[in-house]
Amino acid sequence: MRHNSDLSCPPVGAAERLWELSTDLMVVSDKNGRVVAANAAWEAVLGWTDAELRAQPPLDIVHPEDVEAARAELMHVVGAERVRLKFESRLRGKDGVYRRFSWRLVFADDLVYSVGHDVTELRQREEALRHTQKMEAIGQLTGGIAHDFNNLLTIVRSSIDLLKKPGLPEARRARYVSAIDAAVARAAKVTQQLLAFARRQRLEPEVFDVAERIADVSELLSQVVGSNIQIETIAPAEPCRIEADLCQFETALMNLAINARDAMADMAETGRITIEARPVGRLPPIRGHAGAGGQFIAITLRDTGVGIATALQGEIFEPFFTTKGVGKGTGLGLSQVYGFAMQSGGAIEVDSEPGTGAAFTLYLPRSDAAAVMRPPQPARAAPGGPSRVCPGLRALVVEDNEDVGQFCVSMMYDLGYRPVWARNGAEALQLLQQRQDFDLVFIDVVMPGISGIELADRIRRDRPQLPLLLTSGYSAVLAQEGARGFPLLPKPYSAADLEAALARVFTTAH
Repeated sequence: MRHNSDLSCPPVGAAERLWELSTDLMVVSDKNGRVVAANAAWEAVLGWTDAELRAQPPLDIVHPEDVEAARAELMHVVGAERVRLKFESRLRGKDGVYRRFSWRLVFADDLVYSVGHDVTELRQREEALRHTQKMEAIGQLTGGIAHDFNNLLTIVRSSIDLLKKPGLPEARRARYVSAIDAAVARAAKVTQQLLAFARRQRLEPEVFDVAERIADVSELLSQVVGSNIQIETIAPAEPCRIEADLCQFETALMNLAINARDAMADMAETGRITIEARPVGRLPPIRGHAGAGGQFIAITLRDTGVGIATALQGEIFEPFFTTKGVGKGTGLGLSQVYGFAMQSGGAIEVDSEPGTGAAFTLYLPRSDAAAVMRPPQPARAAPGGPSRVCPGLRALVVEDNEDVGQFCVSMMYDLGYRPVWARNGAEALQLLQQRQDFDLVFIDVVMPGISGIELADRIRRDRPQLPLLLTSGYSAVLAQEGARGFPLLPKPYSAADLEAALARVFTTAH
């Protein structure tokens, strides 16, 4: 009996037997993708015979959406002359049904050798799992929202009931009014955090130097985290400018710092937070998402806290997920940072092990433009008495919500305006055609029929000198396209906010 001393060499004919018996697709093609030979699995899985495949144009059965990627992968493996792993494409069967395959390719002897493993059912199961997880996350999200808003509504409703009592002392009346004001402010913050997580907030990007903003905000961070935690900043040697919403950027740093503070709350020794900014050449792959080329600025906030368990690191950016005790956090801080990063074209990653602290790195696209000077913010107006701009200004209020419209008109009367209420865009256009005496128009963005943005565009085209002010709690158009140059008053707003915004648009126009 002859023994083969070279165990690395397969027996004669083994390759041919594997070629015929394999349930994976095997194919040999030329540099242009034209089939030279295909194994029997093609007919068993997709219905195509070897002769039929050789007779078809290259890539003819590849899904139209995958053709360019398949061609690029073929050219890549031909040029590199090495194995290309885990390239996926969808192939059309003879019955017209597409199936998904994961490929391994190698170029040798002027031919491309490919093996495709059917992953159709695997991807379907993964999609079903993702859908289940998504529904669980939605349930967690809605439950968290209901919990927070029911608490806030309890404060508001109880305070209103107590305010209705006759003979209420002034001190108690003021306390209840303050409780309502604080609850409304908290509700507005929760809403903004949700919009940030959902990447639906309206951003106002500007170019600024990251190191300068970190230096400016570090003093405020010191007050937030407390005197027992040291804050150290490491600035890059070169200017690192980004184009992003400055307010949201500072809020993101604040949320990360508060998260770090809480991670160090139970430590006996003094804690330390280090904030470092540095340029990087690309966005690395993060949590299963592919990386991206281009220039980015990485802002890392590192703490000396208790760290985060590996099993939890995939959940900490989900809304309302928190490891803190009941009443000590909503679980929206990190989700807000995540939403801001993604909507700004960046990402955020975490690196941590229990007992060694945590490092959160925020990646934002780098900008070569010069930093802009921020104009001074106008002082907040105090409500009361007639409008300080000009008593008796005629205002057209366009609001489809009955309760909000009635309240807004009443509030504007109290501020000294003479408002007229239109319940939709069509009614507003009719009033503007009938009357030429309106001094300004206050428009809600989200309305059925003619939207607030469309209405503002028409008014600006027909009466360019008429001052306009938009308002919205949320709008997909605003989130994607911005306000198109129109001034915007976010909801919820106070009487002081409304008066100040109306005054600004009127004085700017005149």
